[in-house]
Amino acid sequence: MNRLDEDVRATLSKTVLDKLQVVFGDMAEEEKAKQQVMRVTLEKMMEDIKDLEASKEIEKEDWERERENLVESADAARHAEWIKRRDDVSRMQFRLNMAMEEREKQREKCLAVEREHKHILARLEVTAEETTMAEESEQAAKDVATWERLSRERENGTLSMALAAAAAKQKLLTELKANAQKLMGAQNMAIEQANSSEENILDNWRKLQDSKLCPNDYLQLEMEGILLEKQTLLDKIAMKFGKKRECLLADLARKQEQMMAAELKKRRKLEEKMRKKLEKLEKAELKQQEAKKLAKKAAEDAAENKQPRFCFW
Repeated sequence: MNRLDEDVRATLSKTVLDKLQVVFGDMAEEEKAKQQVMRVTLEKMMEDIKDLEASKEIEKEDWERERENLVESADAARHAEWIKRRDDVSRMQFRLNMAMEEREKQREKCLAVEREHKHILARLEVTAEETTMAEESEQAAKDVATWERLSRERENGTLSMALAAAAAKQKLLTELKANAQKLMGAQNMAIEQANSSEENILDNWRKLQDSKLCPNDYLQLEMEGILLEKQTLLDKIAMKFGKKRECLLADLARKQEQMMAAELKKRRKLEEKMRKKLEKLEKAELKQQEAKKLAKKAAEDAAENKQPRFCFW
C-alpha cells in the first residue's frame, strides 16, 4: 500500500484497499520465496564451483607432488647409477692393476727361465758339438746311400720308358711299311690318297711323340658324360636355389604384410583411444560451459528479481 500514491488511495474504497493490501502481501511473500529459492540455488552452485576449484587445486597439488617425487626418484636413480659406474670403474681399475702386477711377475719369471735356458745351452753346447759331428757324419752316409739308390731307380725308370717308346715307334713304323706296301699296287689316285693317309699317320705319330697323354674315344666320351652330369647337377642346384629364393621372398612379403597390418591395427587403436579422450575432454568442457551459463543466468535472474515490480488489478 505504501507504493500507491496518496491520491490513488483517496480514490479507492476501503474494501478495494484491503484487497490490494492482501494481493500485495501475497506478491511480497511470493517474491521472498522466489528470492529464497534463487539464493539457495546460487549458494549451491557457488558451493559446487568452490568444490570443483578445490578438487582442481587438490589435483594440481597431487600432480606437483607426483612431479616432485618423479624428479627426486630420477635424481636418486641418476645418483645411484653414477655411484654404480664409479664403483665399476674402481673395480676395473683394481683388476687392471692386479693384471699388470701379475703380468710383471710373469715377465720376471720368463726372464729368469730364459737366463737359465741360455746358461744350460751354454753348458751343453760343448758336448753337443761332438755328438752333432758324429750324427752328421752318420746322416751324411745315409744321405749318400739314399741318393745312389734314387739315382739307380731313376736311371732304370728312364731306360724302361725309352725301351717302351722305342717299341711303340717300331710298331708304328711297321704299320707304316705295311700300309705303304698295300698302297704301292693301287692306282695313282689311290696312291695320292695313300700318301695323304701316310702323312696323316706321320702327323699323328709326331703328335704322339710331342704329347705325354693320348686320350682315346672311351675316355673322351666318359669325360663328356661327366661334364654333362656336372652341368645337369648345376642346373638342378640353380633350380632348387631359385625355388628356395622365391619361397624366401614370398615369406618375406608375407611377414611385411603382417607387420604392416599389425602396425595399422595398433595405429587404429591409438587413434580410437585418442578420440575417446578428446570426447571426454569436450564433454567436460561442455559441462563447465553449461555450469557457467547456468550461474550467469541465475545471477541475471537474481538481479531481475531484486528490481521492484508493480501489478495493477
